[in-house]
Amino acid sequence: MAFTARWLDALKAKGDKPEEHLEPDADYRGLAVRVAPSGRKTWTFHYTFEKRRRRLDFGHYPVVQLKEARHRALAYRQVLESQPPLDPRSIKAGIVEAPADEKTVNDLIRLYVADLQRSPKPLRTLDHIEWMLTIVTSARISER
Repeated sequence: MAFTARWLDALKAKGDKPEEHLEPDADYRGLAVRVAPSGRKTWTFHYTFEKRRRRLDFGHYPVVQLKEARHRALAYRQVLESQPPLDPRSIKAGIVEAPADEKTVNDLIRLYVADLQRSPKPLRTLDHIEWMLTIVTSARISER
């Protein structure tokens, strides 16, 4: 059975040691969730690079939702299968692009600034507002 949000919510470690559950869907090969006895769920990606088995941890559930974890697994697999192959660790978390049908924070900032440019009398300079949204908001969101 493929991972579901409901299954992940109910998932608990059965013993005193962490357990790891691999995503059975072949499309997301390498994706796994590690459950600690404390209940903390960590997303991991298992792969082989330069003839060595490796594991990449990339976030905790529910902060990183299932959809995002699957998206990252696909991106990591794509990097591994590129020519020349690259180590997924070389991809920074912020560089992995969001799915095309979803707006990113930067898209929302650009829309907000465009709306302000159309307004007759902005309260602050547009440069200041764009800086504030880009630097302050993006930094706060990436901390989560």
